[in-house]
Amino acid sequence: MFRQLFQQICQEIDPFPLIHHDFELSFSQFAEAIEAAFSQYAIQIIRGEEWDGCLHRATLIRFKDVWATMYTNVTCLSCLARSPEDTLSCHHALCTTCTTTYGQASNAEPWTFWIDTCPLCGIINLEKFVHKPDTAGVRALIAEGGGVRGIVPLSFLSELEAVVNLPMNIGEHFDIALGSSSGMSSLLRNTMHAQLIF
Repeated sequence: MFRQLFQQICQEIDPFPLIHHDFELSFSQFAEAIEAAFSQYAIQIIRGEEWDGCLHRATLIRFKDVWATMYTNVTCLSCLARSPEDTLSCHHALCTTCTTTYGQASNAEPWTFWIDTCPLCGIINLEKFVHKPDTAGVRALIAEGGGVRGIVPLSFLSELEAVVNLPMNIGEHFDIALGSSSGMSSLLRNTMHAQLIF
């Protein structure tokens, strides 16, 4: 698998582009070293000795001094495959897939993840990340009416929250709230954690 997917790419990379060196390390030797590490990891996973996420995290943390000064909001530095959405206390940002992979969630809050330490630099993380369930689309609330008419949707939401009796604010169920009139927008702002459009 390595030879089909990665060998050509590795042979085109100069492993030491900024270092003027007297010794000779050929591209094929560089590719062979990567292939050996790749094969070793694959064998450990196949034998069940290690979980692929643990191996990946151990590899990342080996280069924590490099990661300590490298930040981007364009690419998740953990997987290099997706855009980051969750920023940790150390200011490294991970995509939702990596947050889910490295994070933990409780049974009470299955879509709230926390990561003890950054998988890149090892610094303790104090942030929690709330993700939408995989099956959820955009969750929008539209509340119309100004003045006295604005009280009806607010009363309905308050009653709904009391009847459902979940351990969270009703506003946490919506990604976006739309309302008319400044009074309604003010009421929504006080009750919603969603993005507002008015």
